[in-house]
Amino acid sequence: MECCKKDLGKFPHNQNIDTGLIAAKTGTHEFQFSAANFTEFSYKKYFTIGDKIIIPKKVLNEDFIYNFQIKQPDGTLFVAPFGDGGCENLVLRTYVSTNNLCNDYICNY
Repeated sequence: MECCKKDLGKFPHNQNIDTGLIAAKTGTHEFQFSAANFTEFSYKKYFTIGDKIIIPKKVLNEDFIYNFQIKQPDGTLFVAPFGDGGCENLVLRTYVSTNNLCNDYICNY
């Protein structure tokens, strides 16, 4: 069987990342990331069933490709819709945003 990768798209580095995925279980989910520079790290966030899976803007660096899986509260991996089935392997890319959305940062124009 081939290994699938669900590409979630490209996202600006200075905004929350709405993955377009919906939590299937309630509890703490662990994101297990592997970045293009071979850095591995994890991030945990609590979701309830039906919540949008959103990654806060300060979790990921700018201009990277991230491969990741989401470990659900029961220890199983989250399965995203993909083709005729599902896929546990997810990928997204962050890019440097040059808009004026400074939010909690000081803007220098």
